[in-house]
Amino acid sequence: MPSNKRARSASPASQHLGPRAKKQAVATYDIDDFHVFADDLAVALAKVLPSGRPYYTRAAILTIHFSHTDLKVVPLRENLLKTLKNLYNFEARRYVIDGRMHWTQSEQYLQNELEEFKAQYGNKVPGRALLVVYYSGHATKSEKDPSVLNLFGAHDTQGRPVRPIVNWNKASAPLFNSQANHFLCIFDSCDAGLATFQSRVELLAAASWGTSASSMPNTSFTQLVINALEVANGKEITAAHLLGWITYQCQTALKTAQPIHLMAADPEIPSALLHRIRPENSGSSVSVGNVGPSGSRAHVMLKVCLKNPDTLPDAKQWEQWLSKNMPPNIGRITIKGKWIAGSIAALVVIPFELWLYIADRLAYENMGPYLGGWEDLDPARGLQERPRGPENIPFSSGGNRPGLEGASGGGLGGGSGSKGVGAGPSRGSRGGTPLR
Repeated sequence: MPSNKRARSASPASQHLGPRAKKQAVATYDIDDFHVFADDLAVALAKVLPSGRPYYTRAAILTIHFSHTDLKVVPLRENLLKTLKNLYNFEARRYVIDGRMHWTQSEQYLQNELEEFKAQYGNKVPGRALLVVYYSGHATKSEKDPSVLNLFGAHDTQGRPVRPIVNWNKASAPLFNSQANHFLCIFDSCDAGLATFQSRVELLAAASWGTSASSMPNTSFTQLVINALEVANGKEITAAHLLGWITYQCQTALKTAQPIHLMAADPEIPSALLHRIRPENSGSSVSVGNVGPSGSRAHVMLKVCLKNPDTLPDAKQWEQWLSKNMPPNIGRITIKGKWIAGSIAALVVIPFELWLYIADRLAYENMGPYLGGWEDLDPARGLQERPRGPENIPFSSGGNRPGLEGASGGGLGGGSGSKGVGAGPSRGSRGGTPLR
């Protein structure tokens, strides 16, 4: 009998398993002061909740699957298309990879289909059309090149991939090379984290490279995406928020496989925004307050390493900064505690979505999901408080870094036009474009 288990391959030593596939981190083990972290939060916010950019004038999805398959997940694609059509007015195009073709034909035909999809639904004005490519089926990394993702339809009786086997990296070249449109890939397969590696395309994937995806319909990544879209119910939601909701609400399903998010390699590209396509939206811009579903959010605990412990704000100063620079619907951002031993390690809880887009620094370490309450950690368990005067408080009005408080025009930089998500703002940067 053909195996119903998705292809799995050994993971490379350098891979990152988890909800965020990170690129090369900035090579420093601590940051000068807490301002750098606050700046990074502001920049991440601008990518997760992109204010000021125009709505898309068009949104379309291309679904891809094989004509021969041993998976029960594939039929869910029609439910996904129906959900996107009813709630967000997406247009749809379907493509079936013919299992009777030679692999060279399959590759070329898929490449042609992607070109036609881009030509039919794309927009000549950069960023004005959202094009989503969805694949559901088997996948595995190439034995010859572990950075290459191969797609196939089924296993034979020996558990080997049934031909044709399609090199996704080659077939999808037209997608990766496009500059005009906003692209999002949704891959429900094993090793899906390789689907848009180092490209201009944002990715929501059922599993990282070297890991398996669920083959059961009710716990499949496709079903989780459908559930999240139905909860959003037509409200504006970014791809990062979508995965954040899945991470919070679907803990039982996530025991089977851990979805990941991979942002586009170009730091100028924000997370894709799903919104209902309406003629009256043409020419108008997105508002931060309208983005994202209400309700509980997933959070993660970060360890932030600082050189100077005196730059850490107290609770009141931090709340004042948050109230001026972060919208209330983004979730909780709380400093939970600190350890001082020459330098300082602060524990900070931030929303899952901001973790996806915060700058890659070795000074930031993800300690895992935060599932506790919002009360302060007990100082008796090893946390130390250190008194400080106004001259050492970067977030106070009387401090020696007045640009941090944000009393004039919104404070810290990182508005919709900010740069540097991949590497973060420079340590010496101050101010910048105010958040809206």
